[in-house]
Amino acid sequence: MFYNRFQLPKTLMFTVLSLLGATGAQSADRRDFWLLNHTGRTIERVYIAAHGTGESWGYDVLGQSTVGEGAGTRVFFPEHGFRCEYDFRIVFTGGGYADYTRGRDLCLLQAVEFDNDTNRVFVDAR
Repeated sequence: MFYNRFQLPKTLMFTVLSLLGATGAQSADRRDFWLLNHTGRTIERVYIAAHGTGESWGYDVLGQSTVGEGAGTRVFFPEHGFRCEYDFRIVFTGGGYADYTRGRDLCLLQAVEFDNDTNRVFVDAR
């Protein structure tokens, strides 16, 4: 359902986000987004489920990758779908996890930033 293609250091990541917004680049799927890590820990696994559906978390969208503190990765949806609101489970290296279950509309967002308490969003300027 999801995959990540690459990771970028924090400073380069924000430059890329700015350029994407400035050029009006469109992603292959309107739900594709940047996952930004400001939790203070390394993210080992990320699970995404449609909000309010009771769906299981499914599989780890990072695969073999991890996302260090201050870094980010792009998450792609390989097939087009009609759902836009999603919840997240973030699993940390060394144990522990955090669930973000308020539902985020990925059809409207360019990035979701995770921190220790919540997740902030960046609205896409499309």
